[in-house]
Amino acid sequence: MAAIVDGAARIGRIGRWYFDFQSGTMQCDESWYAVMGRTSDTPIETLADFREIIHPDDVDRATNIGEALQNLVSEGQDYGLLFRILLPDGGERWIRSLAVLQFDGDGDAYGAAGFVLDATHDMARQAARETALAELREAHGALEARQRHLAQWSFQDSLTGLANRLCFDRDLDRACATAVRRRERVSVALIEVDHFDDLVAAQGEEAAHAALRAVATAVARAARRPHDLAARYDTARFALLLPACIDPRAILDTIRVAVNALEIPHGASPVKAHVTLSIGGVSSCTIDAADRLLQQCELALFANIHVGRDGVVIIPDR
Repeated sequence: MAAIVDGAARIGRIGRWYFDFQSGTMQCDESWYAVMGRTSDTPIETLADFREIIHPDDVDRATNIGEALQNLVSEGQDYGLLFRILLPDGGERWIRSLAVLQFDGDGDAYGAAGFVLDATHDMARQAARETALAELREAHGALEARQRHLAQWSFQDSLTGLANRLCFDRDLDRACATAVRRRERVSVALIEVDHFDDLVAAQGEEAAHAALRAVATAVARAARRPHDLAARYDTARFALLLPACIDPRAILDTIRVAVNALEIPHGASPVKAHVTLSIGGVSSCTIDAADRLLQQCELALFANIHVGRDGVVIIPDR
């Protein structure tokens, strides 16, 4: 090991130093000065001399060498420090300084011998790694945010802000599975804007879309519990999922009454002069398949339409 250190010192890669505790003086070889970017023509012999070449942010920490070494005597530990120096040309250099304590015959530490290395390249690589990791974390965070954004939009109707059909189908499947497992009832309803095509033809797409958004608000207000879900089912239909709801009739009629109260103009409707809703629902503890629940909702909705619309029809559980 000594031969390796001597060889490295000769080509300027390692500089050796010695610090005497009693006199507080330093002895440094030519390689030490080379690592420090200097020559021995201007000798550095004390900590006060050493302070002059250390970066201001590191000077206190780096020049507490004597104190640090003496504090380590009782524990018998070796010394290591990383700090920056100021080069004569105004640049900076990272220095790694390592040392071992020197003991006399009585076991008392009288000094420390060590060496210094230019750690600038290592620190630059470390900084580059840290920058790359920070950029990677930032990119990963942006990707996750984008994925969350896309996931939100993939389950959201852009016109009304409600859940879309894909989201509704997913949650309905989950609700059915939960209902079977817990032996609970699940209620589902389809809500249709009466004569919506006539509304579009008579008043234009913009007015029709405004009507849909108003209906969506009324439907959303009915989904009050954490697992309730209001969704846009298709062009003129909405869906409402009410897990563990025994009788949805009052909730559904509240939606119908609320939309009637808005009196959204619909002169082309044969039902009333404003927008109305036809609602078909089912509440079951025996139907365990989502498609069968929706079939029952369709039957209830058709029954409502058949008797004149603007009403709520619930198919009883068999």
